[in-house]
Amino acid sequence: MKIACSKVKYFLRKVQARTKESLYLALVQILNPLIPEHAKVYFGHVRIRV
Repeated sequence: MKIACSKVKYFLRKVQARTKESLYLALVQILNPLIPEHAKVYFGHVRIRV
């Protein structure tokens, strides 16, 4: 999860969302492409079975 969270934080810093609306749009932009396979990889990395 740390890897996923750090990627989200990096992206949010990069887009420099300054309003609530721009923050929501940025979150949608980064989280929409994620698929269940990504979650499996992230959880597998920390040895949690899904």
